[in-house]
Amino acid sequence: RTESAGGDHLCPESPGEGALTPNGSAGEPGPDPGGIPAAPLSQSPSRPSRQLQATPAIRVRAGTLLHDGDTGLSLTMHPQGYPVVVEVRPDSVAARAGFPSTGDCIVKVDDVSVHRLSIEVLLAMLRGRRNCTFHVIHDDDITAFALQAAPSPPLPVDLGLRTVSLSRGPTGLGFTIRVDGRSGYVVTALTHGGAAHRSGHLAIGDRIMAVNGHSTAAMGYDQVVREMSAGAHVSLVLRTCH
Repeated sequence: RTESAGGDHLCPESPGEGALTPNGSAGEPGPDPGGIPAAPLSQSPSRPSRQLQATPAIRVRAGTLLHDGDTGLSLTMHPQGYPVVVEVRPDSVAARAGFPSTGDCIVKVDDVSVHRLSIEVLLAMLRGRRNCTFHVIHDDDITAFALQAAPSPPLPVDLGLRTVSLSRGPTGLGFTIRVDGRSGYVVTALTHGGAAHRSGHLAIGDRIMAVNGHSTAAMGYDQVVREMSAGAHVSLVLRTCH
């Protein structure tokens, strides 16, 4: 939970009732030492009052999910650079926990700020952890939060992730995958001269963490193949595991 300073009202000092003015009696102006009568108090110019505007408090909620790599969250990116939960799968860990909820904006996972972190990399990061503490705010507060937040530090660890974009060639994408237990989907072969081989960015043993922004944690083999075959271009998030 974050708290903001309250709004203090600063007003100019003025003589209180019964206060003594220079060289005069209570409430009555007297002549100054030079003999020039002092102006009546009512004619003295007053300073405009200053008011400090209170910054609305933004509530940051935190909760830990124990999961098997699939939280059941569908995310989209807010213009301020934070992921927002747009859907929670009914049978998921998040649905059973009641957290995070639709409309929640994720600002941090464990000790890592997710500001400007792509959804593909975030999903891959979640899959690589078996329990995560989410720090969230409601998306109505995200603009104010972004203005108050300090610049995001770089990720403290190298997640070993990279994003690769491929364009389908005459022989397709030019690589094959297999299911490898808890490792998920692993590249097992490259077609010589194919799109993956020519790109130079895929290698046998690479683990596919996300396809076109969708985590492979909740996808069956046929779903992964369909997603990679859906268009002329495909975006993959890979983790080097060899």
